Amino acid sequence: ITNETNAVTNPNYFYGLIYNLPAGGTNPGPQPSNIAGASGNFTKLSISLTAATSAYTSGGATGLVDFYDRIFCSHQLSTDTRNAIITAVNGITDNTEKVRTALYLVINSPDYLIQR
Repeated sequence: ITNETNAVTNPNYFYGLIYNLPAGGTNPGPQPSNIAGASGNFTKLSISLTAATSAYTSGGATGLVDFYDRIFCSHQLSTDTRNAIITAVNGITDNTEKVRTALYLVINSPDYLIQR
């Protein structure tokens, strides 16, 4: 259930997962000791960058957002959210950063956070 606390801490937590920040003072999200199955000095989100990069290569920003929409939102991203994310991704020059940013924006969108 999303509440005020989660609305603030989840984006920071996901940022730490996507960018593999070390646990401790520099990780803005919850520590591994608070997460079931997490251990060591790093908490990692495992997703195939190869598949996401392939989606970007074959379909551009639209293909990348559609890829994440299918995985995380069951094709439930609203048109406005989808277009905003595509615009943001198109404004980035580095392909790895495009993949990371699209993921970050999709999993922090209302369409991901609110189950319909």
